[in-house]
Amino acid sequence: MFRRSLFWGLTLMLGAVLVWLIINGRKEEARLASVPSEVVQTAKLSPTRVIAPSDLEVAESNVARTNREDTPELLGPIAIRNRGNVAYHGTMLRLQCLDSSGKVVDTRTRLVPDTIAPGQSITISDITLEKEPRSTVRYHISIAYSDLGPAPGSNDQGAKEQKTKGSKQ
Repeated sequence: MFRRSLFWGLTLMLGAVLVWLIINGRKEEARLASVPSEVVQTAKLSPTRVIAPSDLEVAESNVARTNREDTPELLGPIAIRNRGNVAYHGTMLRLQCLDSSGKVVDTRTRLVPDTIAPGQSITISDITLEKEPRSTVRYHISIAYSDLGPAPGSNDQGAKEQKTKGSKQ
């Protein structure tokens, strides 16, 4: 009889705990259902950077070292052509200084902040290099990266101006 009483007592206690867990679980579900499960926020647009874009090419970079003194050297005009369907801005040029055997002696970078519209080209003529290695004979110019789209805050005005610049060249 004692065993039977103990068994029924434990069974009742287990049943009470089970009922309490079910009631609390339902209360928790009701509370979670009233709270939104996800908050949607809009983020500011940011440019997408393209590493070595195949749409952009250095069309004209026939620059060679002519200055043998320690004064800054002005490189000749560099033309960049956009063969793609999207505009680019914030283009980073990689200027590699080469010696007479063609080995890379030094590498410099220069930012071109202009927007390059699709199908157009721009010419940069104000690139100077300071303190370059004396063994530099010529330069290899390539595009390291560029950001997709027109420059922030340029609206479409920059692209229209760029089209007129590109058509004159």
